[in-house]
Amino acid sequence: MLIYDTPLWSIVDTAWYLSFYPVVRALAESDDETTLTSVYMRYGRQLGHSPNPLFHEMWYLQQNPDVRQTVQGGGLASGFEHYRAFGCAERPPHWLFRPSHYEREFNTKYQRAFDPELDGNIYDHFLRLGQFQGLSGHWLFDAGVYEALSDYETIQSIRRKGPYATYVSRLGLVYQEGTTTHFFDPHWYLAAYPQVSQGIDDGIWTSALEHYLSNQAPLNFDPTPIFSESAYCMAYEDVRTAIAQNAIRNGYEHYLLCGRHENRPFFGRG
Repeated sequence: MLIYDTPLWSIVDTAWYLSFYPVVRALAESDDETTLTSVYMRYGRQLGHSPNPLFHEMWYLQQNPDVRQTVQGGGLASGFEHYRAFGCAERPPHWLFRPSHYEREFNTKYQRAFDPELDGNIYDHFLRLGQFQGLSGHWLFDAGVYEALSDYETIQSIRRKGPYATYVSRLGLVYQEGTTTHFFDPHWYLAAYPQVSQGIDDGIWTSALEHYLSNQAPLNFDPTPIFSESAYCMAYEDVRTAIAQNAIRNGYEHYLLCGRHENRPFFGRG
C-alpha cells in the first residue's frame, strides 16, 4: 500500500475556504493560493475556521474539551493543529467519520485489521481509497444510497472526489442537502424541527444531519417518523446506562450499531 506524505485532510482547500467563509475576501489581497493559505494561518484559526471541508474545527473542539482548553489558553493555535500533530492517530476529525466504524468496514473487506504502518493514516486511507470502494466512515452515510439519490452533477463529482468528500464539501453552500442513508430522513427532520431549519438559515448548522449528530441534546430529536428516541430508551435499561456512561450518543445509535442485529423492537413516534 502506498502511504502518502501529505494526507488529503491536512491541506488548506483555498477554493472551498473562500466559498465557505466569504469574510476572508476582505482579508485576502487576491485569490492567490498562498495568500489565502496565509489568511487562514493568520486569521482563520483565531476565528474558528475549518481549513477544508474534511475537518470540522468547531465540532473537534466541542468533542475534545482538553484540546479546547489548550487552544483557549494559547498552547495551540487551533483544533486542526492538534489533530495534525496528535489527534489524527485516534480522534475523529469530523462529525461524519468514526475511525472505529471504518476499521470494522476495512476488516470486513480485507479480512484483516487496519495497520497504520502498512496502510497509513486511517482517515487518509478512507479518503483516497475506502470511499471509492463503497466503504463507510459512519453508520449514517451509505455511499450507494447517496449516489442513487443524487443528480447528474453530483454523480460526476462523486466519480472525481468520492461520495463522502463530495457530500461534506457541499455542506453549507448552495447545494440542497442530499440523503445519505435510509436510516435518516433530512427532509422530514427539517419539517418536524423548524428550529433546525432556522439554525441552518442563521449559519449555525450546515444541514439536518449535522444538527442531528452534533447538537447538545441528542435525546430530544428523532431521526425518522418511525423511530421514537424516548420510547426506545424507556424500553431498555442497558441503553439508558450506556448513554449515561457516554458509551453511546443516544438510543438510535445503539439501535443502528447493536439493537437491530439483536432483533430488538423499536417504536414509532406517538
